[in-house]
Amino acid sequence: MPRRTSKNRLRRRSRGPVESAVQDVTIDRLGHLGDGIVELNGDDVYIPYTAPGDRVRIGRSGKRGKLLSMVEAGPHRAPPVCPHFGECGGCSVQHLEADLYRSWKVGRLETALKSQDVSYATMAELFDAGQRRRLAFSYKCTVYGDVSLGFLAPGSHRLVPIQTCPVACDGIVAHLGALKSLLGVLTQGVGGRGKAFVTLTEAGLDINIAGPERFDLDADRIDAVIRQVRCFPVVRLCVAQDVIIQLEPPSVSFADVSVVLPSGGFLQASTDAERYMSDLVVEHLKGARSVVDLFSGCGTFTFPLARHVRVHAVDGSGDAIAALNAARDTTTGVKRVTSEVRDLFRRPLGAKDLNMFDCAVFDPPRAGAAEQAKALANSDLTKIVGVSCNPATFARDARLLLDGGFVLDSVYPVDQFKWSHHIEVVGLFHRSG
Repeated sequence: MPRRTSKNRLRRRSRGPVESAVQDVTIDRLGHLGDGIVELNGDDVYIPYTAPGDRVRIGRSGKRGKLLSMVEAGPHRAPPVCPHFGECGGCSVQHLEADLYRSWKVGRLETALKSQDVSYATMAELFDAGQRRRLAFSYKCTVYGDVSLGFLAPGSHRLVPIQTCPVACDGIVAHLGALKSLLGVLTQGVGGRGKAFVTLTEAGLDINIAGPERFDLDADRIDAVIRQVRCFPVVRLCVAQDVIIQLEPPSVSFADVSVVLPSGGFLQASTDAERYMSDLVVEHLKGARSVVDLFSGCGTFTFPLARHVRVHAVDGSGDAIAALNAARDTTTGVKRVTSEVRDLFRRPLGAKDLNMFDCAVFDPPRAGAAEQAKALANSDLTKIVGVSCNPATFARDARLLLDGGFVLDSVYPVDQFKWSHHIEVVGLFHRSG
C-alpha cells in the first residue's frame, strides 16, 4: 500500500521558487546592496557581482539570479583587487569602476534622504576612509587544532579562508598566520566555530575571541596561549569577555588624549574616517560654550571638542564612560568634561536637560535615535551634528529635526566600509531663524 503524504509535507516540498532555465541578460542598473538588476517578465531580478551594461548568463530563482558566466563585460567593470573576491562575503562591489562606485554609494544616501523628504544645501564628495583597523574574522577549528580563518561566503555559513585582505590595515594582515596559530592553541581538543574580533590600537593588537560554549583554559593551556601571544604584537587577549593576558593598555588617541579601550568597546573602523568626522564636528560647533555629546562612547568626539569647549558626554555603556573618565582625569589641556551613564533609548535626554547646552552631537547605533531626535528637535539648541552608519535611520532622524525647525546645511558621505553597501554619514544642522 503506498505511503500517504501529508498536506504539510507537500507544502514543505513546494516551498521556494524553482530555478529556471539558463538565459542571457543585460544588466540595467545597480540595487541598493550593489547587485545588478535586470527586468524579466515585469519582475526585477538581482544578480550579484554584475554591473550595468554587462551581458551575462544566469540561472534564475525567483527574484535572484546566479551569475554563471560573463558573455560580454560592460563599460563599468574594474578588476577586483582581492584574490578572494566573489568567494569571501566581506566585499560585494570590488568589480565596479571607481566613478560608478562613488556615484552608487552617494546615491544610496541621496535616495534615503529623498524618501523622508529631507532637503539639504550641499552634498560633499565621498570621503575615502582607507583601510580598517577593526575587523571581525570568522574561524573554524578541529579538535586537533587545525584552523581556518577568514569570512563567511555571501548568504552562507560556509567559511572562506583568506591569506590577505585589502580593506584591513597592514598591521592586522601581517599577523593572520600568528592569529591562526593562537586559535589552534586555544581550541585544541575542543574545536568549534566562532569570531575573532581584532583591533589595531596604538600599542598593538587587541584580540577578543568568542566561539565555543566553553574553552578548556587550564593552567597548562593558558601558559601555551601566553607563549603564542608573545610571538606577535598582542597587547591584550580576551576569551569569552575574560582578560587572559594584558601586556600593555590597548590605547587609542582622540585629539592627543590617550584612552584605554574597554574590552568589546566601540571604535570607529578607520582612523582616517574618525579624524575626518571629528574635524567636521569641531568646525561646525566652534564658538559654542558647551556641547552635549550623545552616544559618546569612549570620547571619539568628546575630546576633540573638549580642546575648545565644555562637553558633557552621555552613553549607555558604563565601561565606555569609565574609560572616558580615566582619560579625562589623566589629561591636561582640555576644557571641563563631565559624563553620565544613561540609556538614551529608554531615557533620552529631554528638552529641559538639553537646553543647558548650546549645541549637540549624536552618533547612535544603526537603529538610530528617533526618541532622542524628537527631544533635540524640541530643544533650544542652535546647532547639531548627526553621525550615522545607516542612511535610512539618519534620514528619519533628520526629518524629525527639520520638523522641529532645523536646517540641514551639509551632508558628508564617508566610505568607512569600502567595497560594501555600508556608508557612514555626517550631517550639519542649524536652527533656522
